[in-house]
This record gives sequence, C-alpha cells and structure tokens, in this order.
Amino acid sequence: MDTVQDVMLKDIVTVAGNPTIFEVVKVIGDKKVGCVVIINSENIPIGIVTEKDIVRKAVYKEVDLKKEKISTIMVTPVITVTPDVNVFYASRLMQEHDFRRLPVTVNKKLIGLVTESILTKYFTQQRKEFYKKINPELANMF
Repeated sequence: MDTVQDVMLKDIVTVAGNPTIFEVVKVIGDKKVGCVVIINSENIPIGIVTEKDIVRKAVYKEVDLKKEKISTIMVTPVITVTPDVNVFYASRLMQEHDFRRLPVTVNKKLIGLVTESILTKYFTQQRKEFYKKINPELANMF
C-alpha cells in the first residue's frame, strides 16, 4: 500500500512568522502557487493560507492587505499527517475536513504536502493499472 511519502510534494512554499496578507500575496504570485504554509522558526506549520482564503476572508471584506496580519485569515490549527500514513487515509481525512491540501510532518516539522490533485492523479493511475490486469482495452480509456 502506497504512503503519503510516495506521492507528496517536497518543494513546499512556506512563509515564516506573521507577515502581512500582502506579503503572502506577493509570495504566492512570485512562486505561482495556490497556497503557502505558515511556519514558525522551527519549521513547524502553524497555519495554511490559500488564494481562496485571501479572496474570501480579506479581499472580499476590503481588508487593508498591507496592514492586516496573515494570522487573521490563515487556517489554524493545522491538521497534518506523517509520511508513513497510507494515501487512502490521507484522502479520507482531507474529505472529512474539506481540505485540498494536507501538510506532512516528521516530529512536527514540515517535510511535504499532499494535494487533492496529487491524490486524483494517484487514484486515476491505480484505476488504470487495475483495468490493465482485468481488461487491457479498458485501460486505454484513461
């Protein structure tokens, strides 16, 4: 059974401390990502912020992005998994909490990120492999 470590992103965009929302927006724009993990000085996730969070919790409410701190809109506390967790459990956890991203930690320190799109690709590939075994013609549909 595959684990989170087998599919996770290892190059994660993080921001340390409690910068302004605008500073985080700049990072998201510069790095061309959909979210950042907010970490403390020990690389422990303390929050996660997505583009959607910024739009709904700040832009829509006309918050001053250059003054307001990211801690006012980030999702916290952060639910995490360890790299040895199987992908099915991670997927279920994400569905139960309506998350699209799930940080992966070892000794509370951030080492990776599992996303909804990564899991979709993983499960699609697994389905394709299954169909190859039972009927190779069906596998070509994917």
